[in-house]
Amino acid sequence: MNIKLKTKIFGKNLIYFDSLPSTNDYLKNNVENFQHGTVIFTTNQTNGHGSKSRSWAAFPGKSLAISILIKNTCLEFLKIIPIMLAVSVVQTLDLVGAKNSKIKWFNDIIIGNKKVSGLLCESVITDKMCDVILGVGMNVNASGACFEKLKLENAGSLLTQTGKKFKIEQIVEKLVENVEENFRLFSTNKTEDVENKFIYEYTSRCLNIGKNVKIFKNGEIITAKAVSISNDGALICEKNDALFKVHSDQVSLRGVENYV
Repeated sequence: MNIKLKTKIFGKNLIYFDSLPSTNDYLKNNVENFQHGTVIFTTNQTNGHGSKSRSWAAFPGKSLAISILIKNTCLEFLKIIPIMLAVSVVQTLDLVGAKNSKIKWFNDIIIGNKKVSGLLCESVITDKMCDVILGVGMNVNASGACFEKLKLENAGSLLTQTGKKFKIEQIVEKLVENVEENFRLFSTNKTEDVENKFIYEYTSRCLNIGKNVKIFKNGEIITAKAVSISNDGALICEKNDALFKVHSDQVSLRGVENYV
């Protein structure tokens, strides 16, 4: 693929695979062999997975799986990096012409009422530092028939949701550039300022805020109103005039009537 990056560090080591089981797993299993900013991507991921070990369906040549390695990150930034990644993805979709994308808390990207992209951040922690892998799976040019065949009623692609085909190369370029620019803020600003910036941008694109949601936790379903996002990325909800936090590693979230 002909990728032209306007970056200083990220993607200088850019590796494309014709096929790969999982870009995140590949980086995680070989993290010591790669430099900071390494990017692994493929258009044929055969065993992708999301949060809570859920599978991720992709379509050869019509989907993108990409992982970016961030090395030696301070633990204090770990909680905000997934928020930064989600913001980077919606910014990228704006730039390539897939407008009006939203974030479904915590790690789904939605256009219309369909999930077009899923995000997964994984970390390898050593002492007070850690290496973080930013993973993005995106259905780009898959047709509606692809999702119908697999009975994926909540899933879609950029094509199905906008009616336009997209160049995967351009998405790679803009995403890597956005991640580098956004990550640069971690080293040039105070932790609190970085949190405030990305929480604000995430909240402004989060479709759950202000809506009633169903929270699935330990076999129990709780209905509450999503109010805001805390500085650690938790969803702040309200029920019976009381506020409580919901953390992404503890629950699943749905709209009251449907997926969103």
